[in-house]
Amino acid sequence: MPKEAEALRTALLMEYHRILNFADVAGLLELEYQQDLPTVLKTDKLLLVAVLSQIQNLMEDFAALNGRYDQLKDTDTPEQKQQSLATDLAKDFASITVKYERSAEKRTHLRGTNHVRAMVTNTKGIIMQPKRLWWVAFDADVFKALLGKLAGYNDFLVGILQDQHAQRVEETTRNTFIEMVQVRTSVDELKRLVTAAMVFAERETANRGITRGRAENDKILGSLASFKQSAILTSTPDAQRPPQYEELVRSAQKNRRPVSYNAALEQQKDGGRQDFISRRVNAKYASAEGSETLVWIEWKAYKTELDRSHQPQRMVPLKKNIQRVSELVTLLQMEKPKEFRVPQCLGFFDDNDDRDDDDEDDDNDHDRFGLIFEKAVQDKETDPPVSLYDAIHTLECPPLRDRIAIARGLASSILYLHAVGWLHRALRSDSVIFFREGSPFKKASFIKYHEPYLSNFEYARPERDGAATTATDSQLASNYFDLYRPPSYQGPFAQGNYRRSFDVYSFGILLLEIAAWQPIQDLVGMPGYQKANSDNLASIPGRALSSDLLSRIEQGMGKGYRTAIETCIRGEEALGLAPGDNESNALVAAKMQRAFTDKVLSAFEDVII
Repeated sequence: MPKEAEALRTALLMEYHRILNFADVAGLLELEYQQDLPTVLKTDKLLLVAVLSQIQNLMEDFAALNGRYDQLKDTDTPEQKQQSLATDLAKDFASITVKYERSAEKRTHLRGTNHVRAMVTNTKGIIMQPKRLWWVAFDADVFKALLGKLAGYNDFLVGILQDQHAQRVEETTRNTFIEMVQVRTSVDELKRLVTAAMVFAERETANRGITRGRAENDKILGSLASFKQSAILTSTPDAQRPPQYEELVRSAQKNRRPVSYNAALEQQKDGGRQDFISRRVNAKYASAEGSETLVWIEWKAYKTELDRSHQPQRMVPLKKNIQRVSELVTLLQMEKPKEFRVPQCLGFFDDNDDRDDDDEDDDNDHDRFGLIFEKAVQDKETDPPVSLYDAIHTLECPPLRDRIAIARGLASSILYLHAVGWLHRALRSDSVIFFREGSPFKKASFIKYHEPYLSNFEYARPERDGAATTATDSQLASNYFDLYRPPSYQGPFAQGNYRRSFDVYSFGILLLEIAAWQPIQDLVGMPGYQKANSDNLASIPGRALSSDLLSRIEQGMGKGYRTAIETCIRGEEALGLAPGDNESNALVAAKMQRAFTDKVLSAFEDVII
């Protein structure tokens, strides 16, 4: 099949599911024969029938264009079912709307509908059952024209909904698109998604009547798919990496540029803070053209080895450390959806680069890479971003609307990062940062709490089977990290593969801190966590889920917020997983995403402020 045909086939799937999302939100899935239209539709039955009939005609045109358009049958032979030229609209991706059990008697949709019933009078067969396109012939121009008409009718259908319901269609479509990215695990599959998004982008450029929600969703789909391609490339074992990999990381290597910062000021501002709690410092970054940019630096320590090829001999970063930071910076530099809530990275540097070879200071304070992040405000030197850790310890509790905004922003960030298989691995209060409005640091009212960002990507990497475990340099650091880690992944040398549910658990701990505006060690009665033993640390989930603490949280934040905390901390079972489920499996990950969206992210949308 031509590459363009595969991409346009994906675009057709996108429109097909948009129809289903409309039908779900509009209440047509539950509509009985001759029943009045739901009140959310701002149109009459005849007009709706006319539009749906046109969609039916278009689907038949697609069939005529491509040779055959057959009902799925359980009598198909295995060879027929595996025919590579067949597109099963229900099998091609596991949508929240159309995944079903293949049975002659019953087709069960994840949303609880057995089939699309009695759409409106005589139009019940329009999308009654998923069908299969057999790609015998292909005419790209004709296909694009038909696709454009179908997209236009879909836009009309969304437009006849009341505003809040139209928004729900776009939100549901966005979740569907996220899942389309989630279940695709090869570079070629993701390329087709990117191309499909570009097809709609071309239409949007030529048609000013496109809704804002559709345009944003198509842009997010393309951006997520493109980002996941890069994540897959960076996580591929060296021997299997395709040629595109070298091109991908080249920009990160080029961006090893001189950076100047005030080391004395860094120490002064850190005060007595422990080294393992993330620190940030202001700096000036010299670009390749010689201009200076105001930036802030985040440190990433590395292990060293003796370089005997250099005279005099010196200690240098391990090659795998250089490779890892290059890969990390490459992804942090890429264009990302704003929902990622990740600052823009400009590059990195080795803090030892400017030290003299004969420097007798043998401490390892400079054995670290500096990740360079651009400041949003360039007209003056403001303080570096403030972390949630600092805010909780030094600033007054912000109002409810700000705390809900923090929770909602972080939940969205985790959802999008996990959609591309990107696990943070260090979700803690010192990993959440806020920028300032350019006013004094000590006044909490000038912190932009409504725009939280994730940083501290010390251990972040693409998800894959057999990923390395997380090790810490000291028991003290380990105890601090364990405040945010589930018992099965605690200790200085946490064993086993890191899973996405661990990120979700850490987020549940953060939700407690955000709600109470207190550090987790105080909330669970462990202020002396530095001396806690493994049994004490393993008891944190039980303490966090105590009825007294959760009742207090519910009183201040609402029942939905409490449910979100319980879902995150309880983990796999609350997220709909069965014992032994492999969280790196695309379909299992998609199931987790739906549960996270329904039980966690939606909880913050329902809070009345």
